[in-house]
Amino acid sequence: MRRLLLLILLLGISLIATSCREESSRKRMGNRARNYRVEDSKDRSISEQVRSSLKNYYNLSFKARYTARVSTHEGLVTIKGLIINKQERTTILKLIKQIPGVRDVYDELKENSHRGDIDPCDLGDLA
Repeated sequence: MRRLLLLILLLGISLIATSCREESSRKRMGNRARNYRVEDSKDRSISEQVRSSLKNYYNLSFKARYTARVSTHEGLVTIKGLIINKQERTTILKLIKQIPGVRDVYDELKENSHRGDIDPCDLGDLA
């Protein structure tokens, strides 16, 4: 009888642990999905135009031009990356707002004043 109760108890604990792991996994996937929405063709086109504009605007630092991560959802452009100063932020936001189809810009740029090499630690979730 004790063995049966012990077996039922262990089975119950195992089911609870599995359920918690699955719930945690679903939450992580939900957050990831929220951050990386699937772009439709119009949004994809806007994102490509933003990337192209940044890479071809040579007055921006290397960091700003090549660490930028762009995503678009229903005309809302989210930009992440490293910049060296506030002037660069202003320039980037003006460039993006000039692109047809952009309704608004969500700015997640991080200021890093060092002009030297890119520190991978500064990239965080951008890498």
